[in-house]
Amino acid sequence: MATEKLCAVGGCGKPTICKGLCNSHYLRKRRYGAPSYVATRKTRRFIEQALAYEGDNCLFWPYSKKYKPYIRDEEGKLIPLTRFVCRKAHGNEPTPKHEAAHSCGNGQKLACCNTKHLRWATRVENQADRLEHGTHNRGEKCGSAKLSERDVRNIRGLLAAGLGCYEIAEDYSMSAGAIYHILRGTTWAWLDQGS
Repeated sequence: MATEKLCAVGGCGKPTICKGLCNSHYLRKRRYGAPSYVATRKTRRFIEQALAYEGDNCLFWPYSKKYKPYIRDEEGKLIPLTRFVCRKAHGNEPTPKHEAAHSCGNGQKLACCNTKHLRWATRVENQADRLEHGTHNRGEKCGSAKLSERDVRNIRGLLAAGLGCYEIAEDYSMSAGAIYHILRGTTWAWLDQGS
């Protein structure tokens, strides 16, 4: 009978899931580079400053720009720092599906924590804000996009001229299914043909 391997972090005692670490220590290592990360004194100090901040300008997370800052809430769950600050400033989210939205557009990459810029919003409202601020990742801004907006407009023009999906797909090194989805409007539907 094989014995269960325990987490390599001293005193943890939980079973391992990956690379000799338990789930929580593995997630900390992936997110922060160290499996024993906990909210440091400087993180707590920054939260206090954010809650007391009276200015109108953005208040950015001053430390690592490589990782989005996370902190453990009262239940021990790891949540984004901006969500934690929004809870402290505006109370708990109305529903579990609500997100901490930024009116300034500097939430995703710069982690603005100005309580005047934070509010609770639904996923749809938050995505609408991203469109308004230009921080969305749809279309050619998406890292996996193979076509540009210009390509899509050209494809639509070729489809309107009577070319078939297979012919166009060959020219663009795409599958005929991908061209068909452009034709049907299931992909790139937001892109106005006339714009």
